[in-house]
Amino acid sequence: MRTYLFLLSLVTLWMLPGIARGQQATLTETAQVASQENPIHYGIGLRFRGLSIPKRIFERFAEVVPSGMSQPQYSIELVRRRGNFETSYAISWADLSIEDGIWLDDLDHNPSLVEFDNFSWFTFDVNAVWEYPFSSTWGLRYGIGIGLGILQGDILETDYECPGNRYELDACMQQLNADDVRRPLDLPPVVPIMTALLGIQYAPSERVSINLEGGLQTTFFIGVSAAVFFE
Repeated sequence: MRTYLFLLSLVTLWMLPGIARGQQATLTETAQVASQENPIHYGIGLRFRGLSIPKRIFERFAEVVPSGMSQPQYSIELVRRRGNFETSYAISWADLSIEDGIWLDDLDHNPSLVEFDNFSWFTFDVNAVWEYPFSSTWGLRYGIGIGLGILQGDILETDYECPGNRYELDACMQQLNADDVRRPLDLPPVVPIMTALLGIQYAPSERVSINLEGGLQTTFFIGVSAAVFFE
């Protein structure tokens, strides 16, 4: 019995390299078939989004705000697609300014004139998007992403006084001997970007896709994008 087990072990050791080569060949063939069935395509895309922060969200942090924020964002994307999965790399710019006006702090209850001096951001984000096709041309899109936003410009604050609890800009005036006059707020130079999106895709051909989508990109957004793919 010991001799039999010894010989069986020798035969097994002799056969292992061949088995490994056979498994490697099978995996290679499987990968080649999968690659042929779902080839990788690269594309260039343009993206337009309307960014929005409703006034009622600002009012969670301040008693009085002049308005919400609603601004367009423009992007260019590099897209990598394989089957029903896409990875996109985007560079974007958006003006983040809102209407200059009186803000009333909910902590010290002191009104201030807040002005937005070319306040904007450049963003760099990476998104992973899955597609669920309804037909050869229509499908559902959903995905997540992360990135960084580089802030530009300033938010300027000036101490104001508003008689009679009227906070319209034309009813208020700058405080005499105000401590803060057009003082830039202390903002971080870079902020994180988190994205979650849901949308519909229309693909008139394998090389063209048009998307209508909405979701959250640190701010709320709704927008449209289009991409052209190459071999």
